[in-house]
Amino acid sequence: MAFIPPGIALLVAAAIVAPAHGADMCNATFDYPVQSHAAPGRLTMTDGALIVGATQPADYPFLSGSFGGMSGCSTQEGSAGGQYVNGTWQSDCGITGALATPLAALAFKADPNDFPAATQDFPSYSSGSDVACNGVVKLNPGNYGSGNWSGWSCQATLVSGKNYYFQTLSLAGGATLDFNGANVFVKTLTMQDSSKLLGMGKLHANRVTLSEGATLSNLAITVHDTLGVTVNKADQLVAARFQPHSLSSLTLGAQSEITLVNGQWAVRSLTMQNNSRIAFVDDGDAATAQLDIYALSMANQSGIDASGGAPAHLQLKLYQSMTMQDGAEVNGYVLAHYLNQLSLGGSHAVTLSLSGGEHWINKINISNGNLSVLVDEKSPARVYVNGDIALREQMSVNAGGAANRLLMYGFGKATLSGNAKLNAMLYVKTGNLDMSGQAVLTGAVSAVNVSMSGWGSKIIHVPFSGDWPGVCQPEGVTLHHFELDHSGAGLTCNPESVTIRACADAACTTLVTEPIGAQLSVTPASNGAWSGGGDVALSAGTALASLRGNQPGVLTIGVASSTLHAESATLCRAAGGTPSLAACDLSFADSGFVFDVQDTYANKPQQVLMKAVKKDDVSQQCVPGFADVSKPVSFWSDYIDPNGNTFGSKVTVNGRAVATSQGAAAPTELAFDAKGEVTLTVNYPDAGKMQLNARHEGSGESAGLVMTGADQFVSRPVGLCLRANEGNCPAGDASCPVFRKTGETFSLSVQGMAWESDHDADLCSGNGTTPNFELSNIALSSEVVAPADGVNGLVGVTSYDHKSALTSLNTINQSVDEVGVLRMTATPPELGYFGYTIPAAKSAPIGRFIPVDFDLSDGAITPACNTFTYMGQPFAAGYTLTARNHNEGTTLNYRGEFAKGSIVMVAADSQDGVDRSARVTALTSSEWVAGVARLDKEVANTRFERGSAPEDPLLQLDFGVRVDDQDGGLSLIVEPDMNAEQSGECQTKSNCDARKLGQQKLFYGRLKVATEQGVDSEPLSLKQEVEFYRGDWQLNELDYCTSLDLSGYEFSDPEQSYQAASQSLTFTNGSIGIGLGNNAPGASLAQVAAGLTRLHLGAPKQPLRVPYKVDLSQQPDQPLWLSDPDTLEGVAIFGNSRGNDRIIYRRESFR
Repeated sequence: MAFIPPGIALLVAAAIVAPAHGADMCNATFDYPVQSHAAPGRLTMTDGALIVGATQPADYPFLSGSFGGMSGCSTQEGSAGGQYVNGTWQSDCGITGALATPLAALAFKADPNDFPAATQDFPSYSSGSDVACNGVVKLNPGNYGSGNWSGWSCQATLVSGKNYYFQTLSLAGGATLDFNGANVFVKTLTMQDSSKLLGMGKLHANRVTLSEGATLSNLAITVHDTLGVTVNKADQLVAARFQPHSLSSLTLGAQSEITLVNGQWAVRSLTMQNNSRIAFVDDGDAATAQLDIYALSMANQSGIDASGGAPAHLQLKLYQSMTMQDGAEVNGYVLAHYLNQLSLGGSHAVTLSLSGGEHWINKINISNGNLSVLVDEKSPARVYVNGDIALREQMSVNAGGAANRLLMYGFGKATLSGNAKLNAMLYVKTGNLDMSGQAVLTGAVSAVNVSMSGWGSKIIHVPFSGDWPGVCQPEGVTLHHFELDHSGAGLTCNPESVTIRACADAACTTLVTEPIGAQLSVTPASNGAWSGGGDVALSAGTALASLRGNQPGVLTIGVASSTLHAESATLCRAAGGTPSLAACDLSFADSGFVFDVQDTYANKPQQVLMKAVKKDDVSQQCVPGFADVSKPVSFWSDYIDPNGNTFGSKVTVNGRAVATSQGAAAPTELAFDAKGEVTLTVNYPDAGKMQLNARHEGSGESAGLVMTGADQFVSRPVGLCLRANEGNCPAGDASCPVFRKTGETFSLSVQGMAWESDHDADLCSGNGTTPNFELSNIALSSEVVAPADGVNGLVGVTSYDHKSALTSLNTINQSVDEVGVLRMTATPPELGYFGYTIPAAKSAPIGRFIPVDFDLSDGAITPACNTFTYMGQPFAAGYTLTARNHNEGTTLNYRGEFAKGSIVMVAADSQDGVDRSARVTALTSSEWVAGVARLDKEVANTRFERGSAPEDPLLQLDFGVRVDDQDGGLSLIVEPDMNAEQSGECQTKSNCDARKLGQQKLFYGRLKVATEQGVDSEPLSLKQEVEFYRGDWQLNELDYCTSLDLSGYEFSDPEQSYQAASQSLTFTNGSIGIGLGNNAPGASLAQVAAGLTRLHLGAPKQPLRVPYKVDLSQQPDQPLWLSDPDTLEGVAIFGNSRGNDRIIYRRESFR
């Protein structure tokens, strides 16, 4: 520990940047409770101020320090953090004499001006006649002009389900409109003076004004532009549900309350006056609400409440300004997407909850000392403040919350005083932190200087853990060294352009793409200066800076410090040469050539103005070096990136290829005009970063004069040519032949293409290629062509690195997980090619892609009657068939014309080798929808057809499903276990072609009704039997299902008729009761038991003959599968005597 007597500062002459303590930049920055990341780097503590850290003794990264007045550093609260030695206070605080690692050198972002545009979807409609309401009125649907209704006598009612269109509608003085389930469109709606909208219905209005006395019922209201509410009775409006939409203005007067439905809202101006309130509700469509606001103003006690009272159900996204006064509250999370002004006033408590993510606040004006800011515990928040951060009195920010959940990044200074509390990682980029009073910071701070005073002023260290994208360096990222590229020669009258690169390896083949801040150096500083002071931010591994040399001579350039520590020394490249320390010396001269070769497309010629200049001794500006004269000038090119010329591509000047080295350069006579200028035509047919060099050596009177010039430029492909080497599908529809199953690879070729014309519609035809083109991380994807409503497939190779190659040809083995016709796409990274974005490329339509297989699940067979079904009787079959990709996922595009798979039900009994599939009839079809075909197993949807002649039961009849893909059997059903044509078990991988659903018994059945005789003084019972065939007809004792109804019986005697109401049979001079069932007297409807029920007729008390017939088409379920014309007719015979018992069968013949 370095002991520093009271009042004496330890000064360190030079600021030393300490290397990072770990791989993570934020860990390095917040490794201590307090630290400084920039000179002068002073820590000052007085009057009992205390720092509580994890180690003791405590030496913190500062260049100087002063510790007096019983200030101290301790490992725990309550400890003094020092002691008196011989009457002199000795603090346990100290300094390291070095600075901490700074965070990324961020700049406060400009206003993105990206508030969502208003949704202009209010319908256009014509006007009609004005309509009056002077009493009870029922309006007809249609178009109306104005409706100015006033008075209690006005009671208008609309027609349910109909549409009404008004230009304006004004209700006052108790007027009432009952929506009655109608839909109403109003361009301007005004309500006041006890007027009411009643009933259910939907209201669409462009502009709405609700004044005192207006009442709304349970309406669904969509306001399209402006909503103004000044109704101070909450129960008059809260029943209405305002639907999500964009608004230009929403104004709530004092005491007003409205209810908004969850969803996406965008309000340009939201003004809430005293005690007004907005409550969000969940109507079932959305669990959360997103409220985008451009300008928010909340007066005293106003509030916005999330649905269910859960803050996670509401996010306010702010785009410009926010003002909150006494007691205003938002019961939801706030995201300051961009706030130009945040104003928090009054004296009553104001509570604000911040969501996770980035918050950008330009100016803060807080006059309320009772501010409480909470932070979402589930997602870290980063708050960037362009001005000063000042917490005072009782203000608290994230008090009690985890300090690692909040980063406060200040671009001004920070002040904590009074009883202020802050739990955060505080970073003050260019300012100081001043703490006084009882202020407490829990977390850590990095600032330029830190000053603490006052008993109770305290910093309690919380070690950093986590990551803040764009601020922290992800763990494991290594910066090997920086490289600075320049032309090799500069002019004192013209700034030199320098490219800075962050290299991840020694050869700089890979760049560090994470954001890095760097401070550039120049020596001697008196002879040169960097634009912007040398503070640069590297994005995607590169940055550009300008260096001015003030006088001829050599300037040494480098990197003084960076937010990410470099493992090795900075290297430089002059004119595309080999990187070295020596190349960091850059010579400046007073005369030379100035020209600017613009970044351009490969092979596109451009006109370049070259000037012969010298520095004016007075103005220090470039002036013509000579005029109206021809001079020999030699040109050559350097290959900067890539730094070789493998494919022989050359720059041309005025149509002539230039040399690739200074030694091989030949002079060309150039005619300079009166201004010392000449126009060159420059072209480079390839891609890459190049440098064009020019040199003139004087002769005769100018012998010894050497003038040089150089300029670097980027030549980029005009785009990519993306092609499939096979599988082109010009029709772009289902008529194309099969190309691949999903997951099967196919070859894609990608080439960087050179410019041919400004309006080139087809880069793959006639254009040259760019062999030197190299670019990493080109994203690959697919785009559905057909079906029209399909989804894009996921590709197997999601990105690739384009390598330099002859004709720029790179080949990729690609695959997709969707079916249909697709285009492949290649999207280079944004600004990824030397700061330029190469346009995305699309291939011609490719396909047709088909599923890998068909998977069956939920297969089921449900017999119609418990364990059996009659032949010809519908039964329930069910399944779910899924057209799958190689990942066993559903191919959503397998639909419409692309769903060629034909689903066939197959049947076989006892594996006897007899294919009975032809007798299976599907009563409902199963269509392919988004790759899935379903048959409902709860519905009788299938029938096994009944033959014309009786047949024995099929006791082990298997049913299965086979899918014919209509593409030659390329896509088969998964795990087949059935072949209806084969005797015995089939082998799964050899000759099975279907998947079993289930098994059941099938009976050939019939209904047999009896003829019986009896005495007229007694009831008569006739058997009604259900039989099945098994060599002969037998009673089906398994049938407890078949139902019979008397309404389906025909009584053929014209004198007899069945009366359903009295359940009787009438005849000429009387009637008898009649019923069905196993027990007399029976009912009109009966179900057989063990295959039997009976027809009961009451005693007629007179001879009577009752012929009858069962009409199966009129019976329940229409059981035509029980049809037999010989057994559906019978006769009930009543006589005076029983007849002769020796007669066992009697039949009447009618002729």
